[in-house]
Amino acid sequence: MILRSRLTVCNHSAIFWVALLAALAASGLFVLLAASPLPTQLTNDIGAVPGRVALVSPAVAPAPPSRPGAGKNSLAPSPTQASGLPIQGDVTLGGAAGDVLVGLSLQPGVPGRNTVLVYVLPLAGEAAAAAVSTTLSVDGNAIDLQVCGPTCRSAEADLQGGERIEVGVGDATRALAIFTVPMLPAPDGSSLFDQMQQRMHRLQTYRVIEVLGPANPLVRTVYSFQAPDRMQSEQDSGAEMVWVGLHRYLRDGPGAPWQVEDTGTALTVPAFTWDGPDRQVLSPHIVGTAPLDGVETQVLAFFEQVGRTPIWFRAWIDAEGLVHRVEMRAQGHFMDHRYYDFDAPFVIEPPTS
Repeated sequence: MILRSRLTVCNHSAIFWVALLAALAASGLFVLLAASPLPTQLTNDIGAVPGRVALVSPAVAPAPPSRPGAGKNSLAPSPTQASGLPIQGDVTLGGAAGDVLVGLSLQPGVPGRNTVLVYVLPLAGEAAAAAVSTTLSVDGNAIDLQVCGPTCRSAEADLQGGERIEVGVGDATRALAIFTVPMLPAPDGSSLFDQMQQRMHRLQTYRVIEVLGPANPLVRTVYSFQAPDRMQSEQDSGAEMVWVGLHRYLRDGPGAPWQVEDTGTALTVPAFTWDGPDRQVLSPHIVGTAPLDGVETQVLAFFEQVGRTPIWFRAWIDAEGLVHRVEMRAQGHFMDHRYYDFDAPFVIEPPTS
């Protein structure tokens, strides 16, 4: 799936959605790529280019990695054991320190002594992660971190829930990823995830405001979706896209002429960033509650891995199962979504001029 190079530069967010929806329609898994610079690890994995989404066969997606040191009789951890990624049952949260992806996993995730596992992945990839200086503090108290692999750091800490954990990354210019430990043990979120999926996939129309980093300035795009196959987007730069059935309409800004393309592929709407056939949702936990858009929501945290690409999600879900906000954290792709206008009475039509 190749889009115009001008849109790759000026409308990366829309390209992400377009490629995601078409990929889901083709029943493949998707891997997200940041606009620039492109993460080395992803380039090596799928040979993609900035601003594209590539499909990864479910057959080649590895099982979730094991806990570092889980095999007590082994002399050394395997590469997957030393990744720093969560395993089923961990309480796991994703964040960012500057442009570095940071994952935080607690095991066993109950009050008392816990292993705190920190995953760090800079834009330059896993090899560069080994040299990333990393610190850890709990409620302002520094805790020594042990290096357990290029992307892996670990420590032991007594936790009860509610603590503030700071992960510092870098030397001269230190950036922080800040986490709040949820109530321990955090309630299982599997049923809430299923409720979310069922309700969101019944939507006929909805809108999304997307803020995408770590680009500076951040990229802001507004999307409208209409089932079964329509989408409209407008970026702060003025770039616009309308996709109706098999036709895509593009222009660089208001007043610019529309260009029409026959895509040969229709979108599938609704579809969401956490979707995909055979996707394994790992360790969903309810990590808090918060009022949002005038309603009470539960905050659901979960993890997915697509090929070698780790992705952390956090979703704010109301009692009906509607998602009001989503945070997604992947290498070089820090994306926040606000969902609204659920089943609102609007129609997306092809442009007339």
